Parts: sequence; structure tokens; C-alpha cells
Amino acid sequence: MNGVRIGDKVSTRFAAGLLKHVGVCAGCDWESGEPLIAHNSARFGKVKVSRLSEFTDGKDMTIERPDDGPSPAAIQARVSALLDEPYSAIRYNCDHFVTDVLENNPRSPQLQWLFLAGLLAVGAIYVLSSKRA
Repeated sequence: MNGVRIGDKVSTRFAAGLLKHVGVCAGCDWESGEPLIAHNSARFGKVKVSRLSEFTDGKDMTIERPDDGPSPAAIQARVSALLDEPYSAIRYNCDHFVTDVLENNPRSPQLQWLFLAGLLAVGAIYVLSSKRA
């Protein structure tokens, strides 16, 4: 399966490399041998399973292999239960989905990072504007 195994977290970068689209390997297409990546996508508006080549869309990818986690059967069952779950950038994006599958704890590290960066930017603007007054 191209070195990708069930349970591996696969990601590609977008938005000038600042953000990642993440998914989790949920199996293999038996005809082509290509890994199948489950992901929640704004493009499709829901959780779906795509071939690796569709998921990466020609972009470079990164593979993270968790040290421990659910069994392949548990991952496949969780993905099946979440198929067609609607996409929401704030409430259930690709990060939420992957952490839900792998950790049973939906959260978005990227969203947390963006929120913190926004707070820092607002704080910097406030400090700079107060010095001019």
C-alpha cells in the first residue's frame, strides 16, 4: 500500500503551506492496491473515502504513524460510522475527524493554532496602536 498502513495519518499542505488537509488510512482498494484515505473535506462537504491519489491531488504528502492506537478493525468501524458526517470548518473539520477516529476525541490542533495566532495578532495591533496615541 505505498508504505501507508491502516491507521496512518496522511496530510497534504495548502494555503501557501500554512495549513494541512489530514486524513487517515482506512484500507486498500483491492483492484489497484492503492491506499484508501478517509477524510472530512470542505470540497466534498462531508466525510468520505478517497484513493490516495485523489486525496493528495498531486501534492506532496506526509505520513505520521501513531505509536499506539485503535486496531485496524476499530478504525474501519469508526470510519464507517462517520461516513457522510457533514463538514464544518469550526465544529467538524478534517482534524476533528482524524482525532475522532484515532483518539475518540474530536479536536482541531490547526484551529486552535489559528485562534491563538489571531489573538496574538489582535494583541500586537492593540499594543502598536496604543503606542501611537
